[in-house]
Amino acid sequence: MDRVELEDALEALRARGLQVRDVGLLDSALARPVASAFGLPAYGSLALAAAAQTESIVRNHPLFDGNKRTGLYLLAVFLRLNGLRLVAGNDELYEHIVAVARGDVNLDQSASFIADRVEPWR
Repeated sequence: MDRVELEDALEALRARGLQVRDVGLLDSALARPVASAFGLPAYGSLALAAAAQTESIVRNHPLFDGNKRTGLYLLAVFLRLNGLRLVAGNDELYEHIVAVARGDVNLDQSASFIADRVEPWR
């Protein structure tokens, strides 16, 4: 599984005029999908790993502003790096990312949302 590298994320955020409040929190969020425990992947599916990264960005606020937008953007980047793309309408994505931010959906629910809306990148 490929992950979004910190320097790539920082470059993309700077290009969009977004300022990082805590680089450590961002780095931790980007590392979460490839975390392991006792030599095994911490997340059993790509969708679960993607949900973990998104949750960390959206809920831990590594940026001064734009954490939900950044979480969604970096979710798309993560999926693309792994040969997938998210297929959903803007309203549906907005509602989901706000629910993640509020804590209204857990990690498994977020992973199901993602898994149901990905397809191979063409």
